[in-house]
Amino acid sequence: MIQVTPAEATLIAAVIGLVSGLLGWLGRGLVFVLRRWWTGAPRQERAAYLNSVTDLAAKLRDNGMTLDDVHKFESIMHNPAVTSSTAANGVVEALAKDAEAPSPFNSNVAMKARTSAAYTVAKAQLEQALMDLRLLLGDHEWQAFEVVQDRWREFRRALEDFALREFEGGTHATLALLMVGLSETERRTEEIKAQVAERKERQG
Repeated sequence: MIQVTPAEATLIAAVIGLVSGLLGWLGRGLVFVLRRWWTGAPRQERAAYLNSVTDLAAKLRDNGMTLDDVHKFESIMHNPAVTSSTAANGVVEALAKDAEAPSPFNSNVAMKARTSAAYTVAKAQLEQALMDLRLLLGDHEWQAFEVVQDRWREFRRALEDFALREFEGGTHATLALLMVGLSETERRTEEIKAQVAERKERQG
């Protein structure tokens, strides 16, 4: 019969606990993905978003935006990262409602203002998620994580810079920067929230 010391037994139990927690987390994630795939939720949401973009583009054209600028606007909104962003969807829906208002609709200013406000909210939500994660990490882990987060901020700035240069000199250059930054910040927030949930479950 194999003899196991108390220290080895503790280590084995810890490993089993970690593996069980990981499998449970992966299982819940798989169920969520399969449920959304089975119900067609992603396709329905994407179709609704693209319809909103098309509708808004038509209203922008009616309000005096040039055809070239409308096409650039659609190009920004069809960016896969932007398309999958809940916050971006909310901005488009709000802009569509603004365009229906009786008062004159200043398309470019309205789009930038709405997106900038949504970006500010997204940054605040990310900071809250980071605070939640900080409470679950030790000092050494947090120091290592801060390095990772700084690298991510550099990555986000690079994405924004690329979007800005793509539309450099155009009406929508700033809008493109804001949309990309908003979408990436939202994605990172969900990533941090998942880490928080996994840590809480692991720590019991």
